[in-house]
Amino acid sequence: MKLILFLSFNFFLQAADFHYSDGNGNVYKIQKVINKTAFEYIPVKKEASSSGQYSGGEYKFTLINDEDLKTLIQYFDEAIEDKESHTDRLIKMTGSIRKIISKKEKSECILKNDSVSRKKLEEKLKSLR
Repeated sequence: MKLILFLSFNFFLQAADFHYSDGNGNVYKIQKVINKTAFEYIPVKKEASSSGQYSGGEYKFTLINDEDLKTLIQYFDEAIEDKESHTDRLIKMTGSIRKIISKKEKSECILKNDSVSRKKLEEKLKSLR
């Protein structure tokens, strides 16, 4: 019974996977892994950066706690709902969100560089690196 409650609680916390690409090409993923939630940071490498000089640092894969997960979900959802912070052009220093609910249901948006939603989300994501 405890296992069922735990799994139900975890599903309630995260019914979607989230991917975020920052303005430098670094990728952050928050994904369900059995009954835990994984945080993955995939940095851009120098040779793949637009300048050929920028490196996003070190790759990281870790499990995150429920408090961080709640905050991330809140920030992702706020950014998706904040239509004023969206743009239709993916340019340098914009952020790109992808919320994957199922194979057929996804939400995507591009956040403006000066968006409060983008800055808040990126600060939290960077704190987990």
